[in-house]
Amino acid sequence: MLKIKRKELILKTLDKNTNDFLNDTNIIKLDAMELSVELGIARYNVSRDLNQLFEENKVIKITSRPVLFISRKLAEEKVEARIPFQRFENLEQFMDIFSETKGKYSKDFPFSELVGYDGSLANAVRQAKAALLYPPNGLHTLLSGPSGSGKTTFARFMYQYAVQVGQLYPNAPYVVFNCADYSNNQHLLLDHLFGHSKHAFTGAEENKNGLVEAADGGVLFLDEIHRLPPEGQEMLFSIIDRGEFYRLGESEKSQKVNVLIIGATTENIQDNILTTFLRRIPLTINLPSISDRDLSERVQLIYFCFKQEAKNIDKILQVNEDVIRFFLQYEPKGNIGELKNDIQLLCANALVDNISHNEKIIKVKLSHLSPYLIDQFYFSHSDEKSDSGMRRKLKFVKIGDLEFTPNDNNKKDPFLLVNEENDLPTNIPNIYQEYIDNEGTLASLKGQIQKHVQQKEQTQEVKQQPIFKIVSRHNFEITLNILKKVAQQEDYYFDDNNIESLALHLDTLIEKVNEGYSFHDEKFLEHKKKGQVEKEKEFQIAKKIYQEVSSRLQVELPESETYFISLYLKAMNEKYTKQKIGVLVLMHGENAAGDLAQTANKLLNVNHAVGLNMPLSQTVGNTLESATKIVEEIDQGKGVVLLSDMGSLNMFGEIIMSKLGIQTKTIKMVTTPMVVEATRKAMLPEMSLEKLEQDIIEQSTFIGNSVQTSNDQSSANIVVEYENRRREKIIYILEENLIFLDGTTIYDLLEEQAKIIVSNFPIESYEDFWIKFLFHTSNMVERAIRKEQFERKEAFIVIDQSPNLYRFLKSNFSSIENRFAINIADSEFSYLMELIDVCIKSTIK
Repeated sequence: MLKIKRKELILKTLDKNTNDFLNDTNIIKLDAMELSVELGIARYNVSRDLNQLFEENKVIKITSRPVLFISRKLAEEKVEARIPFQRFENLEQFMDIFSETKGKYSKDFPFSELVGYDGSLANAVRQAKAALLYPPNGLHTLLSGPSGSGKTTFARFMYQYAVQVGQLYPNAPYVVFNCADYSNNQHLLLDHLFGHSKHAFTGAEENKNGLVEAADGGVLFLDEIHRLPPEGQEMLFSIIDRGEFYRLGESEKSQKVNVLIIGATTENIQDNILTTFLRRIPLTINLPSISDRDLSERVQLIYFCFKQEAKNIDKILQVNEDVIRFFLQYEPKGNIGELKNDIQLLCANALVDNISHNEKIIKVKLSHLSPYLIDQFYFSHSDEKSDSGMRRKLKFVKIGDLEFTPNDNNKKDPFLLVNEENDLPTNIPNIYQEYIDNEGTLASLKGQIQKHVQQKEQTQEVKQQPIFKIVSRHNFEITLNILKKVAQQEDYYFDDNNIESLALHLDTLIEKVNEGYSFHDEKFLEHKKKGQVEKEKEFQIAKKIYQEVSSRLQVELPESETYFISLYLKAMNEKYTKQKIGVLVLMHGENAAGDLAQTANKLLNVNHAVGLNMPLSQTVGNTLESATKIVEEIDQGKGVVLLSDMGSLNMFGEIIMSKLGIQTKTIKMVTTPMVVEATRKAMLPEMSLEKLEQDIIEQSTFIGNSVQTSNDQSSANIVVEYENRRREKIIYILEENLIFLDGTTIYDLLEEQAKIIVSNFPIESYEDFWIKFLFHTSNMVERAIRKEQFERKEAFIVIDQSPNLYRFLKSNFSSIENRFAINIADSEFSYLMELIDVCIKSTIK
């Protein structure tokens, strides 16, 4: 009792002295000697009790000379928050944290420190908190997710949260064991976990405690738990069920423990863990991969990794914006773990470069990426199925070169996200605060909010089925049910296009009936007689549809409607049984062909056109092989029209025709309107392949030009708008062909170079030169970044023939070389010189 009273007295005195110190930092009576003198208690007794209080997490320890102690309770009452650390190296360090802590750590700490805490991890955090707070001792939990998704960190945060909320004692053990470390020796694995009794096996000279006992009163985290053999999983049953287990070799006396088990696995849970064991683990928490996280979370992860490296290296890192864009686009198979490793290796390469140049700031550029990483990224984005969504999203992110300093504790996001989908515009809260402070106008606030509402509505419209923009959802759903019912009864096929077309027709018809429109029955029959129509199967089906629609929609339809529906069904049936011309779109790049084919299909409400993309990494031979297979699949006996953009793709038609014997026609320099028109006409029953080719070629200059310009638009504005659209289209094509380079950035840089060249050399047709120069040079820069530049033995001959041009290009391209941290080889310059030389000669002629 005396000891307890003495310890309580020491803590009470420390509370008072802590309060004095925090009110006046010159009053420092926080060490064992000061307390000993003040209380008249022997110094060694004060010191011993203070260290016990530290073990109980009631005091904070500052390991300076002399060692100081601060009352945790008093300090946390002052800041009205939890102080996250228990030990500090010096008083200054404590004061820094103390001054920053107020309002910093939420009741959800440390989960609130996770990137995605209130986003992709929100559900996981909610589950974890519920599991840890479940009486009396929490729920055993299984963490599931791909490698590197943060399961180990999440488990440690679960333990820290349990300590913070008082579910575990402050000094409760947290034991980590990776079952994969001993998966090749199951006996040793079980021995590590459960320990053994004396003489349990040869060499067991004494009892040995396992990790389960070491974790008594705390948390046992079993990583890669699927590697635990069935025997080991069964041994955990008794711990979960009764809080007891047997060491290896024991059969009579069991060991009592109170352990919260958290397991983690990267594998399919049902296939790799015993069902009986899973039944005893009441909760599974799934953690997302990087690919499942949104743009804002990726930004935070990348920023965090670079901040950590700046601290590790203890130098300022200046990271080029292209590096940031690279890491936002690539998909690390090892998720967060691999992202950290790749950024660490990148910074290490930059550090080596920095040492050789002896610069104060370490400049991190694309050239510092490891070759394997570049190849991995490049080929993963060369697949025609690769998602270009992230590249489109990056259009909404403003990124500049970023600096990370070793002592940077700023948590602000340096990236400005502009109009990211479903996000509240960042300026609305600011405008609202200005309005509250009487420094802003109500009109401005309303305008911003209304703009956001409109954006939300537009987003919802995009997600809504297109048919509901022009027909009543009520009418559509009734028509759909009727058609399905009749089709089933009569064994008749209706595809989605028939349903939507009929819904549109009926919706319009009902409106006309309600407005008193007068119908002429004979008009619908055209050249057929009533008796002839009534004998056909489609008439009986149409009759049922007519009766059902009239009854269900409570409208008196004209009798002619039965004949119209009958003729419509007959026409649709013929349309889908007659042969059509196949349509194949071929284009260079990642998604261009697929996008064009999809656009045509969507506009025409069909699924007829097929797109085949040819990424930079794909050989002509592989693309030709794929095209040949597609032509063979889509040919219906009337041949296939190939719509291509340029180059070797223009020759595919002749090669495929000679190989398969299938008639083909190739239309070059394809545009979106041309694809739409070709797809529409290819489905006409009477259309021939030759006629289709002739029509598209003859009408190519008129297709898509029906949009009229308003009278008040000046000629100058029309030209500017045309140029802007043309620029956007070129940049789009660029980005479909490039992997590392941002289309807008390289366009602007190369346009400046092209104008300089034209002003110094006799090139008459700037437009002709500019397009060739842009696509050639952008790929040249990309090859230099990938360290895959073309080699050419005769390069020196070309350079010797035009030394002035070579020196001019070498000098002017130095800015681009510095911008991307590359060295353009002479062989590449020689090809560029030949391109320029051809343009000069054509001008002279």
